[in-house]
Amino acid sequence: QYAFIKRDLLFLPISCLIVYIFVCGKGAITKVLNNKLFIKIGDFSPYGFLIHPLAILISKIVLYKVFCFDKNTLVLSIVSFMITIILCVAYLETQKIYKKTKTRKLKYESQ
Repeated sequence: QYAFIKRDLLFLPISCLIVYIFVCGKGAITKVLNNKLFIKIGDFSPYGFLIHPLAILISKIVLYKVFCFDKNTLVLSIVSFMITIILCVAYLETQKIYKKTKTRKLKYESQ
């Protein structure tokens, strides 16, 4: 009848310990997640969520209309993932160029 109390009593300290390990940043999982690759993926993530619907639409048009490919979801997933990554990289590079030009423009206007 009160089995959930025992489970909760075990869950709470273990959860607190896991949070403490992540906060201290000394665990093996933290070291893996601080890898440069994972940080780069984390940088792409918000843009990927915004760009991914467009990438799926482009993938469907290219695969189904242009190449007359059968409706294979695996191929669609792989192609849309690759297009998402390409569009994210293109967007981030465009953003860097825009920031550099804006900084130069502001620098010249202040002189």
